[in-house]
Amino acid sequence: MNKSESSTTYCLFLDVVDITHDGFTLAIEISTLAVNSLFSITAVIANAFIAHVIYRTPSLQTPSSVLLCCLALSDFVTGLMTQPSFVAYKISELTGNATSACIGRVIHWVAGFTCTGVSVMTIASIAIDKFLALHLHLRYEQIVTNFQLAKVILFIWLCCAFIGIYVIFIHSDKYWTFIPLPMLLVSLFVTAVCYFQIFRIVRCHQRQIRATERRVSQQKTSTIDLKNYKKSALTMAYVVILFICSNVPFLIAMVVRVVMGYNSNVKLAYEIGGTVMYINSTLNPVCISCE
Repeated sequence: MNKSESSTTYCLFLDVVDITHDGFTLAIEISTLAVNSLFSITAVIANAFIAHVIYRTPSLQTPSSVLLCCLALSDFVTGLMTQPSFVAYKISELTGNATSACIGRVIHWVAGFTCTGVSVMTIASIAIDKFLALHLHLRYEQIVTNFQLAKVILFIWLCCAFIGIYVIFIHSDKYWTFIPLPMLLVSLFVTAVCYFQIFRIVRCHQRQIRATERRVSQQKTSTIDLKNYKKSALTMAYVVILFICSNVPFLIAMVVRVVMGYNSNVKLAYEIGGTVMYINSTLNPVCISCE
């Protein structure tokens, strides 16, 4: 495409921006296109593998695993819909097909919002689940069941999908900034509080075990169980850290957009931030498989 060539995209509720495809911008856009093309494949394969392993292993069909399946499903849909629609949108935009670019862009935003919202709320739910497992102890299996968590998961998906589709009819994409930020901040706050309490309780139990000299065999069993639980909690803590790190560039773009408005540079920042965020859909199953 010619260096001085530019186009203006008009697309439903999404803001209008003049796009100048100079050498640097074109290189960035092609790079994001290529990265999303590659990682969409790895996200689909890796998350399908995680779901298959959990489904085929009866011992893994626990409430915690139900939530992990939900996270894997949102990452799977990211690889199946969000990233391919972004690729289709960019190809259409670069080739000057405004109609196809608009369709791809809308699908990308709705699918991306839905999947990211589900991931954020699921990660918070996993943190709450692990805290309840430690806090309730023997009562956990009686109170928290697969069926109850399935209802929670259904609510999360319906809620995120409804908001994503509803915003289309508001005719302003500012809500794509003002809605996700509170949702993300509240979910991360809940997650941080839960993991703080988890590791505080684990440290307290470890001190009690070291101070206890009764029945060595029971002491060893308790220590092993506690170590396994701590390992599981650490694995999910790594997932949370990865999620935060992968979302930082996109959050920065959102803040800049609120302060400076929407322009070609902010649009480019959104696409770079979104690409980094979507890579996390491949990294999550890698961390989960370690658990």
